[in-house]
Amino acid sequence: MPIDERDEIEVRLDEMELRLATDPRMGPWAEVAPSELLLSRHAWVERGERVLVWPSGHGGLAIMAAQRTQPNLVTACDTHWVAARVCGRNLARHGLDGVLVHCGLPPGGARSYDVVIMSLPKGRATQRLYAAHAYAVLRPGGRLYVAGANDAGAKSALRDLEGLYEPQGLLGYKGGHRAAAFRRGEDADLTGAYAEPGIAPDTWHSFSWERGDRVYQARTTAGVFSWEHLDEGTRMLLEVVEIAPNARVLDLGCGWGAVGVYAADRAREGSVTLVDVDALATRAARATLSANGLEDAAVVLGDGAQAAGPGPYDLVLSNLPFHRGHGVDRQLAEGLVQGAARVLAPGGRVIIVANRFLRHERAMSDVLSNVRCLASDSRYHVWAGDAH
Repeated sequence: MPIDERDEIEVRLDEMELRLATDPRMGPWAEVAPSELLLSRHAWVERGERVLVWPSGHGGLAIMAAQRTQPNLVTACDTHWVAARVCGRNLARHGLDGVLVHCGLPPGGARSYDVVIMSLPKGRATQRLYAAHAYAVLRPGGRLYVAGANDAGAKSALRDLEGLYEPQGLLGYKGGHRAAAFRRGEDADLTGAYAEPGIAPDTWHSFSWERGDRVYQARTTAGVFSWEHLDEGTRMLLEVVEIAPNARVLDLGCGWGAVGVYAADRAREGSVTLVDVDALATRAARATLSANGLEDAAVVLGDGAQAAGPGPYDLVLSNLPFHRGHGVDRQLAEGLVQGAARVLAPGGRVIIVANRFLRHERAMSDVLSNVRCLASDSRYHVWAGDAH
Protein backbone atom coordinates (compact mmCIF):
# COMPACT_ATOMS: atom_id res chain seq x y z
CA MET A 1 0.00 0.00 0.00
CA PRO A 2 1.59 3.33 -1.02
CA ILE A 3 1.87 6.20 1.40
CA ASP A 4 -1.12 8.50 1.10
CA GLU A 5 0.06 12.04 0.48
CA ARG A 6 -2.94 13.31 2.43
CA ASP A 7 -1.68 11.72 5.67
CA GLU A 8 0.27 14.48 7.36
CA ILE A 9 0.90 15.79 10.85
CA GLU A 10 2.10 19.19 12.04
CA VAL A 11 4.69 19.18 14.82
CA ARG A 12 6.91 21.60 16.65
CA LEU A 13 10.36 20.25 17.45
CA ASP A 14 12.34 22.74 19.53
CA GLU A 15 12.16 25.89 17.36
CA MET A 16 11.11 24.15 14.15
CA GLU A 17 7.58 23.96 12.77
CA LEU A 18 7.34 20.88 10.55
CA ARG A 19 4.69 19.32 8.36
CA LEU A 20 5.51 15.61 8.13
CA ALA A 21 4.12 12.77 6.06
CA THR A 22 2.85 9.87 8.13
CA ASP A 23 1.32 6.45 7.59
CA PRO A 24 -1.31 4.53 9.61
CA ARG A 25 0.89 1.43 9.46
CA MET A 26 3.40 3.13 11.77
CA GLY A 27 3.03 3.20 15.50
CA PRO A 28 2.51 5.89 16.67
CA TRP A 29 1.50 7.55 13.41
CA ALA A 30 -0.93 10.38 14.23
CA GLU A 31 1.51 12.35 16.38
CA VAL A 32 5.14 12.60 17.38
CA ALA A 33 5.80 10.87 20.68
CA PRO A 34 6.61 13.06 23.71
CA SER A 35 10.00 11.33 23.85
CA GLU A 36 10.90 12.88 20.50
CA LEU A 37 9.73 16.29 21.69
CA LEU A 38 12.01 15.98 24.73
CA LEU A 39 14.95 14.91 22.62
CA SER A 40 14.43 17.78 20.17
CA ARG A 41 14.73 20.18 23.09
CA HIS A 42 17.66 18.60 24.92
CA ALA A 43 19.80 16.66 22.43
CA TRP A 44 22.68 18.96 21.50
CA VAL A 45 24.39 18.52 18.13
CA GLU A 46 27.37 20.59 17.01
CA ARG A 47 28.50 21.40 13.49
CA GLY A 48 30.56 18.60 11.99
CA GLU A 49 29.42 15.87 14.38
CA ARG A 50 28.38 12.44 13.11
CA VAL A 51 24.88 11.66 14.38
CA LEU A 52 22.74 8.52 14.58
CA VAL A 53 18.98 8.92 15.17
CA TRP A 54 17.47 5.61 16.25
CA PRO A 55 14.64 4.87 15.69
CA SER A 56 13.97 7.39 12.98
CA GLY A 57 10.19 7.54 13.35
CA HIS A 58 8.76 10.23 11.06
CA GLY A 59 12.21 11.76 10.64
CA GLY A 60 11.72 14.95 12.64
CA LEU A 61 14.79 14.41 14.83
CA ALA A 62 16.88 13.54 11.78
CA ILE A 63 15.79 16.81 10.14
CA MET A 64 16.79 18.70 13.28
CA ALA A 65 20.17 16.94 13.48
CA ALA A 66 20.91 17.48 9.77
CA GLN A 67 20.28 21.20 10.08
CA ARG A 68 22.61 21.48 13.08
CA THR A 69 25.49 19.45 11.64
CA GLN A 70 25.57 18.42 7.93
CA PRO A 71 23.06 16.13 6.15
CA ASN A 72 25.75 13.69 5.00
CA LEU A 73 26.87 13.20 8.62
CA VAL A 74 23.45 12.01 9.82
CA THR A 75 22.06 8.48 9.75
CA ALA A 76 18.37 7.84 10.43
CA CYS A 77 17.82 4.22 11.40
CA ASP A 78 14.61 2.28 12.01
CA THR A 79 13.86 -1.43 12.03
CA HIS A 80 10.28 -0.84 10.80
CA TRP A 81 10.15 -0.79 7.00
CA VAL A 82 7.23 1.63 6.75
CA ALA A 83 8.77 4.05 9.25
CA ALA A 84 12.05 4.10 7.34
CA ARG A 85 10.21 4.89 4.08
CA VAL A 86 8.20 7.68 5.72
CA CYS A 87 11.38 9.11 7.23
CA GLY A 88 13.09 9.11 3.84
CA ARG A 89 10.17 10.88 2.25
CA ASN A 90 10.14 13.59 4.92
CA LEU A 91 13.88 14.18 4.60
CA ALA A 92 13.51 14.54 0.83
CA ARG A 93 10.65 17.02 1.27
CA HIS A 94 12.96 19.18 3.38
CA GLY A 95 15.84 19.00 0.89
CA LEU A 96 17.91 16.65 3.05
CA ASP A 97 18.54 13.79 0.64
CA GLY A 98 22.10 13.54 1.95
CA VAL A 99 20.91 11.92 5.18
CA LEU A 100 21.40 8.15 5.12
CA VAL A 101 18.14 6.31 5.86
CA HIS A 102 18.70 2.72 6.92
CA CYS A 103 16.18 -0.01 7.78
CA GLY A 104 17.82 -2.38 10.24
CA LEU A 105 20.42 -2.21 13.00
CA PRO A 106 22.71 0.85 12.97
CA PRO A 107 25.12 0.76 10.03
CA GLY A 108 28.80 1.58 10.30
CA GLY A 109 31.57 0.04 12.30
CA ALA A 110 32.95 0.82 15.73
CA ARG A 111 33.23 4.49 16.68
CA SER A 112 31.13 5.63 13.70
CA TYR A 113 29.19 8.35 15.55
CA ASP A 114 29.82 11.26 17.89
CA VAL A 115 26.18 11.48 19.02
CA VAL A 116 23.36 8.93 19.27
CA ILE A 117 19.80 10.21 19.75
CA MET A 118 17.63 7.29 20.85
CA SER A 119 13.96 6.81 21.71
CA LEU A 120 13.52 3.78 23.93
CA PRO A 121 11.53 0.89 22.45
CA LYS A 122 9.16 -1.14 24.59
CA GLY A 123 10.46 -4.22 26.37
CA ARG A 124 13.48 -4.39 28.65
CA ALA A 125 15.43 -6.86 26.50
CA THR A 126 14.88 -4.72 23.38
CA GLN A 127 15.96 -1.61 25.28
CA ARG A 128 19.18 -3.40 26.19
CA LEU A 129 19.73 -4.47 22.59
CA TYR A 130 19.39 -0.85 21.48
CA ALA A 131 21.79 0.32 24.19
CA ALA A 132 24.39 -2.34 23.38
CA HIS A 133 24.32 -1.61 19.65
CA ALA A 134 24.53 2.14 20.30
CA TYR A 135 27.57 1.52 22.49
CA ALA A 136 29.21 -0.43 19.67
CA VAL A 137 28.94 2.41 17.14
CA LEU A 138 29.47 5.41 19.45
CA ARG A 139 33.01 6.70 19.84
CA PRO A 140 34.63 6.93 23.29
CA GLY A 141 33.59 10.28 24.73
CA GLY A 142 30.53 10.37 22.47
CA ARG A 143 27.13 11.40 23.79
CA LEU A 144 23.96 9.33 24.07
CA TYR A 145 20.67 11.19 24.45
CA VAL A 146 17.80 8.87 25.33
CA ALA A 147 14.13 9.30 26.19
CA GLY A 148 11.21 7.00 26.86
CA ALA A 149 7.81 6.57 28.45
CA ASN A 150 7.57 5.87 32.16
CA ASP A 151 4.89 3.24 31.56
CA ALA A 152 7.23 1.45 29.14
CA GLY A 153 9.97 1.13 31.75
CA ALA A 154 11.98 4.29 31.05
CA LYS A 155 12.97 4.78 34.69
CA SER A 156 14.48 1.30 35.03
CA ALA A 157 16.00 1.49 31.54
CA LEU A 158 17.82 4.72 32.35
CA ARG A 159 19.07 3.16 35.57
CA ASP A 160 20.27 0.14 33.56
CA LEU A 161 22.22 2.40 31.23
CA GLU A 162 24.36 3.60 34.13
CA GLY A 163 26.04 0.20 34.07
CA LEU A 164 27.19 0.77 30.49
CA TYR A 165 27.54 4.54 30.09
CA GLU A 166 28.59 7.44 32.30
CA PRO A 167 25.42 9.29 33.39
CA GLN A 168 25.32 13.01 32.66
CA GLY A 169 22.00 13.72 34.34
CA LEU A 170 18.28 13.86 33.70
CA LEU A 171 17.29 16.40 31.07
CA GLY A 172 13.55 16.78 31.45
CA TYR A 173 10.06 15.34 31.76
CA LYS A 174 7.02 15.67 29.50
CA GLY A 175 3.71 13.81 29.32
CA GLY A 176 4.86 10.79 31.31
CA HIS A 177 8.18 10.63 29.44
CA ARG A 178 11.69 11.38 30.66
CA ALA A 179 15.00 12.13 28.94
CA ALA A 180 18.60 11.74 30.09
CA ALA A 181 22.12 12.17 28.76
CA PHE A 182 25.02 9.73 28.95
CA ARG A 183 28.66 9.66 27.89
CA ARG A 184 30.42 6.65 26.45
CA GLY A 185 33.64 5.85 28.30
CA GLU A 186 36.73 4.21 26.92
CA ASP A 187 36.37 0.88 25.16
CA ALA A 188 35.29 -1.92 27.47
CA ASP A 189 33.76 -5.34 26.99
CA LEU A 190 30.01 -5.61 27.37
CA THR A 191 29.06 -7.34 30.63
CA GLY A 192 25.97 -8.61 32.41
CA ALA A 193 22.68 -8.43 30.56
CA TYR A 194 24.25 -6.42 27.73
CA ALA A 195 26.56 -9.34 26.89
CA GLU A 196 23.80 -11.95 26.63
CA PRO A 197 23.35 -13.78 23.30
CA GLY A 198 20.67 -12.09 21.25
CA ILE A 199 21.34 -8.72 22.91
CA ALA A 200 25.05 -8.12 22.32
CA PRO A 201 26.00 -7.18 18.74
CA ASP A 202 26.78 -10.04 16.37
CA THR A 203 25.21 -12.67 18.63
CA TRP A 204 22.13 -14.91 18.39
CA HIS A 205 19.92 -16.45 21.01
CA SER A 206 19.70 -20.11 19.96
CA PHE A 207 17.28 -22.88 20.90
CA SER A 208 15.65 -25.90 19.33
CA TRP A 209 12.01 -26.86 18.86
CA GLU A 210 10.21 -29.90 17.55
CA ARG A 211 7.43 -30.68 15.07
CA GLY A 212 6.70 -34.36 14.75
CA ASP A 213 9.96 -36.28 14.47
CA ARG A 214 11.93 -33.27 13.22
CA VAL A 215 14.04 -30.98 15.43
CA TYR A 216 14.55 -27.42 14.18
CA GLN A 217 17.04 -24.77 15.23
CA ALA A 218 16.11 -21.15 15.94
CA ARG A 219 18.28 -18.03 15.77
CA THR A 220 16.72 -14.93 17.30
CA THR A 221 17.41 -11.62 19.00
CA ALA A 222 15.60 -9.32 21.37
CA GLY A 223 13.12 -7.13 19.54
CA VAL A 224 11.56 -10.07 17.69
CA PHE A 225 8.24 -11.56 18.81
CA SER A 226 8.68 -14.52 21.19
CA TRP A 227 12.43 -14.38 20.77
CA GLU A 228 13.28 -16.79 23.58
CA HIS A 229 10.98 -19.71 22.69
CA LEU A 230 8.40 -21.00 20.23
CA ASP A 231 5.12 -19.34 21.20
CA GLU A 232 2.05 -21.48 21.83
CA GLY A 233 -0.01 -19.91 19.05
CA THR A 234 2.57 -20.79 16.41
CA ARG A 235 2.91 -24.28 17.90
CA MET A 236 -0.85 -24.80 17.53
CA LEU A 237 -0.76 -23.59 13.92
CA LEU A 238 2.07 -25.97 13.06
CA GLU A 239 0.27 -28.91 14.64
CA VAL A 240 -2.69 -28.67 12.26
CA VAL A 241 -1.20 -27.43 8.98
CA GLU A 242 -0.37 -29.88 6.20
CA ILE A 243 1.99 -28.79 3.41
CA ALA A 244 2.34 -30.58 0.07
CA PRO A 245 5.88 -31.18 -1.23
CA ASN A 246 5.28 -28.97 -4.28
CA ALA A 247 3.32 -26.22 -2.50
CA ARG A 248 3.94 -22.52 -3.04
CA VAL A 249 3.82 -21.10 0.50
CA LEU A 250 3.84 -17.59 1.93
CA ASP A 251 4.67 -17.02 5.63
CA LEU A 252 3.10 -13.64 6.35
CA GLY A 253 4.55 -11.79 9.33
CA CYS A 254 7.27 -14.40 9.65
CA GLY A 255 9.00 -13.22 12.83
CA TRP A 256 12.14 -15.26 13.39
CA GLY A 257 10.92 -17.85 10.90
CA ALA A 258 9.37 -20.83 12.71
CA VAL A 259 6.49 -21.27 10.26
CA GLY A 260 8.65 -20.53 7.23
CA VAL A 261 11.32 -23.03 8.26
CA TYR A 262 8.75 -25.78 8.71
CA ALA A 263 7.16 -24.91 5.35
CA ALA A 264 10.54 -24.87 3.59
CA ASP A 265 11.35 -28.28 5.05
CA ARG A 266 8.04 -29.76 3.84
CA ALA A 267 7.74 -28.03 0.45
CA ARG A 268 11.16 -28.97 -0.90
CA GLU A 269 9.79 -29.30 -4.44
CA GLY A 270 7.83 -26.07 -4.20
CA SER A 271 8.75 -22.57 -3.03
CA VAL A 272 8.52 -20.69 0.25
CA THR A 273 8.60 -16.93 0.86
CA LEU A 274 8.81 -15.28 4.28
CA VAL A 275 7.73 -11.64 4.72
CA ASP A 276 7.92 -9.28 7.67
CA VAL A 277 7.78 -5.51 8.08
CA ASP A 278 10.52 -5.52 10.72
CA ALA A 279 14.19 -5.83 9.82
CA LEU A 280 15.11 -7.56 13.08
CA ALA A 281 12.60 -10.29 12.22
CA THR A 282 13.78 -10.84 8.65
CA ARG A 283 17.40 -10.86 9.82
CA ALA A 284 16.56 -13.58 12.35
CA ALA A 285 14.50 -15.51 9.79
CA ARG A 286 17.45 -15.67 7.40
CA ALA A 287 19.70 -16.93 10.20
CA THR A 288 17.12 -19.52 11.25
CA LEU A 289 16.75 -20.81 7.70
CA SER A 290 20.54 -21.03 7.39
CA ALA A 291 20.83 -22.91 10.69
CA ASN A 292 18.46 -25.54 9.27
CA GLY A 293 20.10 -25.79 5.84
CA LEU A 294 17.09 -24.23 4.10
CA GLU A 295 18.64 -21.17 2.45
CA ASP A 296 16.59 -21.60 -0.76
CA ALA A 297 13.56 -19.99 0.87
CA ALA A 298 13.16 -16.27 0.09
CA VAL A 299 13.00 -13.69 2.88
CA VAL A 300 11.48 -10.30 2.04
CA LEU A 301 11.52 -7.13 4.14
CA GLY A 302 8.28 -5.27 3.41
CA ASP A 303 4.68 -4.71 4.36
CA GLY A 304 2.09 -7.41 3.81
CA ALA A 305 1.52 -9.99 1.11
CA GLN A 306 2.06 -7.48 -1.70
CA ALA A 307 5.71 -7.19 -0.67
CA ALA A 308 6.22 -10.82 -1.71
CA GLY A 309 5.00 -10.15 -5.24
CA PRO A 310 1.85 -11.37 -6.97
CA GLY A 311 2.37 -15.06 -6.25
CA PRO A 312 0.17 -16.91 -6.67
CA TYR A 313 0.43 -19.01 -3.51
CA ASP A 314 -1.25 -22.29 -2.70
CA LEU A 315 -0.99 -21.63 1.02
CA VAL A 316 -0.63 -18.48 3.12
CA LEU A 317 0.21 -19.03 6.78
CA SER A 318 0.33 -16.43 9.53
CA ASN A 319 0.45 -15.90 13.25
CA LEU A 320 -1.25 -12.57 12.80
CA PRO A 321 0.26 -9.57 14.59
CA PHE A 322 -2.21 -7.31 16.34
CA HIS A 323 -0.07 -4.73 18.14
CA ARG A 324 0.87 -1.37 16.66
CA GLY A 325 3.08 0.58 19.00
CA HIS A 326 1.73 -0.04 22.49
CA GLY A 327 -1.89 -0.71 21.50
CA VAL A 328 -4.11 -3.37 19.93
CA ASP A 329 -5.01 -2.73 16.27
CA ARG A 330 -7.52 -5.16 14.75
CA GLN A 331 -7.29 -3.44 11.37
CA LEU A 332 -3.62 -4.41 11.13
CA ALA A 333 -4.46 -8.13 11.09
CA GLU A 334 -7.54 -7.68 8.92
CA GLY A 335 -5.50 -5.83 6.32
CA LEU A 336 -3.03 -8.71 6.23
CA VAL A 337 -5.89 -11.17 5.68
CA GLN A 338 -7.22 -9.11 2.76
CA GLY A 339 -3.76 -8.99 1.21
CA ALA A 340 -3.34 -12.74 1.67
CA ALA A 341 -6.59 -13.44 -0.15
CA ARG A 342 -5.46 -11.38 -3.15
CA VAL A 343 -2.34 -13.50 -3.76
CA LEU A 344 -4.00 -16.94 -3.47
CA ALA A 345 -3.96 -19.34 -6.39
CA PRO A 346 -7.27 -20.94 -7.41
CA GLY A 347 -7.93 -23.58 -4.79
CA GLY A 348 -5.50 -21.85 -2.41
CA ARG A 349 -5.96 -21.52 1.33
CA VAL A 350 -5.20 -19.07 4.13
CA ILE A 351 -4.59 -20.48 7.62
CA ILE A 352 -4.05 -18.13 10.55
CA VAL A 353 -3.70 -18.38 14.30
CA ALA A 354 -4.94 -15.56 16.50
CA ASN A 355 -5.90 -14.82 20.08
CA ARG A 356 -9.48 -15.83 20.82
CA PHE A 357 -10.58 -12.31 21.70
CA LEU A 358 -9.70 -10.97 18.23
CA ARG A 359 -12.40 -12.94 16.30
CA HIS A 360 -11.09 -12.56 12.76
CA GLU A 361 -13.56 -14.98 11.18
CA ARG A 362 -15.86 -12.18 9.97
CA ALA A 363 -13.02 -10.35 8.22
CA MET A 364 -11.91 -13.66 6.69
CA SER A 365 -15.44 -14.41 5.46
CA ASP A 366 -15.48 -11.12 3.54
CA VAL A 367 -12.63 -12.28 1.28
CA LEU A 368 -12.50 -16.09 1.63
CA SER A 369 -14.88 -19.04 1.31
CA ASN A 370 -15.63 -21.88 3.71
CA VAL A 371 -14.09 -20.18 6.74
CA ARG A 372 -13.81 -22.66 9.60
CA CYS A 373 -11.99 -23.24 12.88
CA LEU A 374 -9.34 -25.98 12.70
CA ALA A 375 -8.29 -25.90 16.35
CA SER A 376 -8.82 -23.89 19.52
CA ASP A 377 -7.97 -23.76 23.18
CA SER A 378 -8.50 -21.25 25.98
CA ARG A 379 -6.19 -18.70 24.30
CA TYR A 380 -6.08 -19.27 20.53
CA HIS A 381 -8.11 -20.12 17.44
CA VAL A 382 -6.69 -21.51 14.20
CA TRP A 383 -8.85 -20.38 11.27
CA ALA A 384 -8.79 -21.52 7.64
CA GLY A 385 -10.43 -20.05 4.55
CA ASP A 386 -10.32 -20.95 0.86
CA ALA A 387 -9.91 -18.81 -2.24
CA HIS A 388 -13.18 -17.67 -3.81
